Amino acid sequence: SMPSFAPEANAPSGNTLKPAPKPAILPEALPEDVKECVSKWKLISGELGSYLTAAARSARLSVENNKLIILFTDRLSYELFIKDDNPEVLKQAIAKYVQKNVNYEIKYSQKSNDVDDLYPDLSSIINFEIEEEQ
Repeated sequence: SMPSFAPEANAPSGNTLKPAPKPAILPEALPEDVKECVSKWKLISGELGSYLTAAARSARLSVENNKLIILFTDRLSYELFIKDDNPEVLKQAIAKYVQKNVNYEIKYSQKSNDVDDLYPDLSSIINFEIEEEQ
């Protein structure tokens, strides 16, 4: 009898390529607001005042359900960001550089190998716009 092949779970039909270990995120597949926010993150974070700027630059920028994820693996940085008026400060800094409504969420996760799989680092696939030297 013919050998029967169990279809691979979740594999799209007609896909003869071996599945990648994790899905590669293509920059063009990202929502515009997310892309723009990542590319301007150095500018946005530069607006926040010294403590927040340092914390913001340590965050990992990722995406989940078409939403920008600002992920901290350092609890103190995370707690600083959600404290007092700081979420509003961030919101205004984003609004200054990205002229559209950005869907984002601030998250905390302990550093682990899972973080890399769950939250791929967008800064590795999107070039940052660097502040112009005056």
